[in-house]
Amino acid sequence: MIYRLAAADDGPVPDRPRTARVGFVVGRTVGNAVRRHEVSRRLRHLMRDRLGRLQPGDRVVIRANPAAGGRTSADLGADIDRALARLCTVEASATVGRPG
Repeated sequence: MIYRLAAADDGPVPDRPRTARVGFVVGRTVGNAVRRHEVSRRLRHLMRDRLGRLQPGDRVVIRANPAAGGRTSADLGADIDRALARLCTVEASATVGRPG
């Protein structure tokens, strides 16, 4: 599951990060500490290649569900791709009806 807080488009702000920031939540339901750290490392590596899809200043949280502990990196990457595509679709449909 991915949550995204889009960067506000209110002009240049000195404190705003120049890149997107991504955080991970990998709970005990994923597995023991070794498994959780492994999943975190794989997610971090997969997101590094996908940061270009996000806007500068975006903040994203990825929450690993219990099944993530048994998934391959390719499967996790496909899951991330689907979730990011869904986020972009939701954002595009949300801006269509906005005045201005």
